[in-house]
Amino acid sequence: MFIRQAFALVLAILLLWPVGLYAQSKALKEADNQAIALFKAGKYEQAIPFWRKSLELSEKEFGPSSPTTAAVLDALAQTYHRQGLYTEAAPLYQRSLDMFKKAYGPDNRHVATVREHFAALLRETVQSVVAKEMKAQMKKARAKEAARSSAPIESAIVGTWQSEPVLGQLGLNQVTLTFNEDGSVTSKADFISFPSFKADLEYFWLVSKGTYSIDGNEVTSNFGGTWAVQKMRGNDETVGPKKGKKSTQVFRLKDGKLFTKNMELTRLK
Repeated sequence: MFIRQAFALVLAILLLWPVGLYAQSKALKEADNQAIALFKAGKYEQAIPFWRKSLELSEKEFGPSSPTTAAVLDALAQTYHRQGLYTEAAPLYQRSLDMFKKAYGPDNRHVATVREHFAALLRETVQSVVAKEMKAQMKKARAKEAARSSAPIESAIVGTWQSEPVLGQLGLNQVTLTFNEDGSVTSKADFISFPSFKADLEYFWLVSKGTYSIDGNEVTSNFGGTWAVQKMRGNDETVGPKKGKKSTQVFRLKDGKLFTKNMELTRLK
């Protein structure tokens, strides 16, 4: 691929001289040959001064808007492009494209070639920006996770955690746990009821309050009771709360998540 593109570049430059190679000055010919040789060898940075010299001489000998000058601009743009110097390459591609279009019209093969080069640069530029953003986000996430991992487990557990919605016999169930710095904990289980379960029941939730203790990576929650609140269909009034039984629940903290036997909770941001 690289050899084919390099050969195409050389061929394009040779074919674009308006009156043939013999119309070139010796200095321009030498600059072109040096630039082409270095480009083909992959020595792009070393090729830049020779393309610059070729551009300067081409503008003097053939004119600043000639197809020959446009070809050198495209070659210079490609050389910057190969080095990832998109800011330097983009305006050169644009100038070359405009000059070819003015000389030959929008449907010329040279116009198509430069347009293809320019389009490739634009695609790479977008990918580069997206890659940088993703890298920054990843770095931020890793730093945040590292801070959590190195912090005491008390700091790692404090906050609100939530499970994924689970489909059960009573409907859609989702659990939210809030661990506070003072050692208190609140559990809230939301149920969206099926009409087949109880026609007049729209949804209900169970709220438990208690305290928690930590031993290593295990978190034990002792709830003093459960209060049930329900909402009837077509009626905004709630009934309850109703005192429930005491309960104990043990969670294991692993990889930034809380686990029980049947549940996995993720910290809310």
